[in-house]
Amino acid sequence: MRTITVVAAALAVAGACSHEPTAHEQAPPPPTRVAVVPADAPRPDAAPDAAPEAAVDAADPDDSFYDHEAIGPLHATMTDKQLIAVLGAPKKREKPAQEGATGQWVSAWQWADASALLVSDHAGGPWQARDVSGSRAGWSTKRGIHVGSTRAEVEKAYPRKPDDPPLQDRDQYVVGSVYGGMLIFLAHDRVTSMSIGVFAF
Repeated sequence: MRTITVVAAALAVAGACSHEPTAHEQAPPPPTRVAVVPADAPRPDAAPDAAPEAAVDAADPDDSFYDHEAIGPLHATMTDKQLIAVLGAPKKREKPAQEGATGQWVSAWQWADASALLVSDHAGGPWQARDVSGSRAGWSTKRGIHVGSTRAEVEKAYPRKPDDPPLQDRDQYVVGSVYGGMLIFLAHDRVTSMSIGVFAF
């Protein structure tokens, strides 16, 4: 049986430090739930014994969405310098801690309406984003989904395949795979925030 670690999709995406969000832009509280995947569920995008990293790398780029999607200026694998260039210095930066499941060092960074989980093989970096999240009005995915889009618009832009596993939570729409893809959060059938990352491994 494979042990699956679900990584909370940190959500609240962000402007540069000089930008104070207006009431209209203010991000909702970050969701605390993510798609739940049974520990013994078969992985749709990798052989049973494949390593987590291989699952993302071996996936069809047209299906993984991990390497090719974006939320406004944000995309997975951005470096810490690239994030700061786009968003400014983070408002909060957690002390790096070693992750038991991967052995990597991780640090969560937060801005006013964005967040990122940065990882490194060393406690002192260099750092690269494994997950990025955003909820700023006006930021959209490459297929035009943004905060405020309807569920119908999400389903049309990112139709699910017949063999996709069923969604575990109506307010979380998985695009691609939880092993490397995009997670769209909704409330009352409207998009509230989006994340690109590895949510289970």
